[in-house]
This record gives sequence, structure tokens and C-alpha cells, in this order.
Amino acid sequence: MGFLDFDADLRIQNTNEDALSSKWSAVQAGYLNDSFVKYMIKDKAKIKRPPIINRGTYIRTVVIDKLIYSFLRSINPLQKKQIISFGAGSDTRYFNIMSDLGKTVNFIFHELDFPVVTKRKASIISKTPALYDLIHSSCNNFDDLKIDLFNGSILSPSYCLHPIDLRTLTSIFSLPKIDNDLPTLILSECCLVYLEPHEADQLIQWCVNAFASKGSGIVIYEPIKNSDSFGKMMVKNLASRGISFKTLDTYSTTEKQCTRLYNLGFTTYQKAISIKQIFDEWSDHDDKIRISKVELLDEVEEWNLLASHYCVAWGWIDEHENGYFNEWATF
Repeated sequence: MGFLDFDADLRIQNTNEDALSSKWSAVQAGYLNDSFVKYMIKDKAKIKRPPIINRGTYIRTVVIDKLIYSFLRSINPLQKKQIISFGAGSDTRYFNIMSDLGKTVNFIFHELDFPVVTKRKASIISKTPALYDLIHSSCNNFDDLKIDLFNGSILSPSYCLHPIDLRTLTSIFSLPKIDNDLPTLILSECCLVYLEPHEADQLIQWCVNAFASKGSGIVIYEPIKNSDSFGKMMVKNLASRGISFKTLDTYSTTEKQCTRLYNLGFTTYQKAISIKQIFDEWSDHDDKIRISKVELLDEVEEWNLLASHYCVAWGWIDEHENGYFNEWATF
């Protein structure tokens, strides 16, 4: 990805709207509860995704939330932990965690994205009491919350929004309020896949090295299986929009995703599983019945194909056996 390829960057930034619209559609259909996503949506009336997209958004959200909530509640929930979300876009996960768990956990949530994305998000947060007040609730003093609308940054004790091109992150020694001595979870939902493989690898290795003292974990959501007919069609459709999954050739299977995490430093544990397998094996019977009643799913074969072409991968490194991620091995 060239540093001057502004058109390509713009197309990647626009995928934020796709993800946001899918989340809103899943909420409106009844798959998910999220009372904050409505504040991020521009034109709510025109958004309705097919049932297979809504179901995929639901499964993806639930499994990632399960991993994150497990981390936050691990060992001592009131011992401070850190989450760093790459390419967070308009995601509302921080606000949902604050609403769900509040002061029962102690954490700081960092979101990193292009400045054009963070400027819009900072503006929305500053004008929306339901969002602003949740961030402010973690502040002890008036000046603990700093919002810079010009640069698109927010700094607070529990939430930070950083305007940055991730391709430059490994050359920056520190961002405000990122603490190298906290147990840290790295989150990438369809973000690293847009980087060149060596750029994505460098970023992951930076994370391992930066947070070695307390251990770090990573959760990645990405496409896989680009070599079969469905995968080739998926890649072709994206190419028609000028979008390329740059790491897909290199990490095209769940096995390669696991090897990737091990080779780049998450050596304690690695696992990768397709969205289809998550739905088939993780979802309990009652939940399957519930979502089957939310929308009629006629495209069962298409769902199985789509869900088998995306995966969630996770792993961690814990050389000092702190134990913050141990529960992940049971998932």
C-alpha cells in the first residue's frame, strides 16, 4: 500500500460505512442490542442488509465480544487492562462495554484510524450526550477529558481516539496514554488485511514486543479461502470497487492464520475458526432457534459458503504466566 495512494486509502476508509451499515441492519432486524450505533449512522432509513449478512454480523460481534469480555473479567476485573483497536472506524464497542460492565471492570480502550475517520467520530461524540457522558463518567477531574476536533483525537482515562495511519505506527515510540506495562488486547476487525503482508506482520510484531511485560493477546477477523470459486468471486467483486485484501494470499486458511500468530510472537496459544464453524459448534441450541426466528434464511447454501470464507483468529503471549488470557483456550 503506497503512502501516496490516496484513492486506495479513501476506498478503505469507505469500508467503515459498510461495516457500520451492516451493524445497524443487524440491530434493526433484532439480532443484536446496541443502543449507540444509531448515533453513528447518517441515513438510517435506506439501510437493510440481506439475512446472511445480518447473521454474519451477529456471529462476528458475539464471538469477539466473548473474547474481549473474558479478558476484561480475567484474574482481577478491577486490575487495569488495555484494549487497542486497529482501524476501529465508527465501532461502538467501547460504549457497549461501559454500558454492560460499567465500573465492574477497569480498562482503557484505544481506537486508531485515519484522521478523516476519527475527526467525524470525535465530532459525533462531542455532540452526543449518550456517548460523551459515558466517557466523562471515567473522569475524576474536568480536564481529564480532552477532545481535539481539529485533529480528531480524544484523550480520557478510559477511552482514547488516535488519528493515525497504521502504516506509520511501528515508527512511533508511543501514543498518548498507551501503557506498555498493562496487559493488552489487540483487536483487528478486517483492518490488517488491507495492509501489505510485511506491514501487517511488522505491526503484529510491534505489539508483541511493546507489551511483553504483562503479556498481550490478539483477536483478528478476516476473510480466508480465496482459491475456490466463491473466494475468487468475492475477490473479483471487491476488485471491481477498487478494494484489495492484500494479506489474503498469504494467510488464506485458518491453519495459516494460526501459524502467522505463532511466527510473529504469539507463541503461548493460537486458534482460528471460521464463522460457519463458530455458528455450528459454538452457538447454543436456544440461540440458534432465536436467530432463526428473527429472519427467514432462504439462502442456506449461500450462508454456508459466505460463513466459511471468514474467520476469527486469536492468540496470546504470556512469558511470565500472568494468566490474563488463559480462558481463551477453553473457547
